[in-house]
Amino acid sequence: MTHSEALEEINRRIGGWFGTADKIFGGHKMDEDRAKEARKLAAASGVTLDEIVQMADEYFDKENLHAELREKNMKRIKKLFGTKLQ
Repeated sequence: MTHSEALEEINRRIGGWFGTADKIFGGHKMDEDRAKEARKLAAASGVTLDEIVQMADEYFDKENLHAELREKNMKRIKKLFGTKLQ
């Protein structure tokens, strides 16, 4: 998969990393598993941590997440994705 194809696929799946009602990143086992699969795809396709962060910011805007939840989720995203991406 090319870099741009991976970006599109990850962006398409980003909502699955968060709880449906609570919007907490990886707060449920299936959400965490989906995020880990995205991390594998990102690492294999040269997607950077900055690109993941940008996608997450756009998702937060779309979902109207309040500042405290945005910050909490972003910390978790950076921790999970930062282990495999630069």
